[in-house]
Amino acid sequence: MTYQSINPTTGKTIKSFEHLSSAQLEKALAAAESCFRTWKHTSYTERAAIVAKAAALMHAHVDDYATLATLEMGKRIDEARGEVKFSADILAYYAKNAEAFLSGGWYRMGDVVRKRGRYVYTEGRRNDMINRGGEKISCEEVENLILTHPKIKSAVLVGMPDPIFGEKACACVVTLQGESLHFSELIAFLRERQIASFKLPERLELFSELPISPVGKILKRQLRETIAERLAQERAAHTKT
Repeated sequence: MTYQSINPTTGKTIKSFEHLSSAQLEKALAAAESCFRTWKHTSYTERAAIVAKAAALMHAHVDDYATLATLEMGKRIDEARGEVKFSADILAYYAKNAEAFLSGGWYRMGDVVRKRGRYVYTEGRRNDMINRGGEKISCEEVENLILTHPKIKSAVLVGMPDPIFGEKACACVVTLQGESLHFSELIAFLRERQIASFKLPERLELFSELPISPVGKILKRQLRETIAERLAQERAAHTKT
């Protein structure tokens, strides 16, 4: 007997199970149904732990589980022919971001919005807002001003840990070739643009280049970690003296 998995939207066959006997298939379906029921009633914290273990296992046996393949480019996915490579990295991502999954099946998108009347306005990403002692600083707003400086090639604003305010703003900057920039110069430039004082960067870090993801996105988390490490080293050196 032949069993088939059918796409309910297109009606196309996804997979055939000709190699399985009826008894084998029924056993597999029963096991899958049991796993689904168990997973459905598992907390998101427990799910994250399970997924993390699965990611570690897949990384350890990557040659067994993953083969290099691609989909044909330029075709609809249900028309493309080829094997898709699945990476364990995506499992690790969900495990690391388990706090975004809330009870009741809700997921925290990370977008900060404000409702005015019937409309909802996006103000930025939650991790792109710096909380300086209860005062919120929009990184995008300050970055847009910094980027108008004639000496600056690229720049981002990230939060750095502070024992009193919780967070303070740090400007991570790449200057144009041959240019130099001092912290006082940047602050004077921003004050001329009448930025609120609490939004001003309280530290300037110069980089030859900013860390970029494979899709061209600046890795702010990596920058925050780098700045935090430098602050810790400075505090340790100050304590020794």
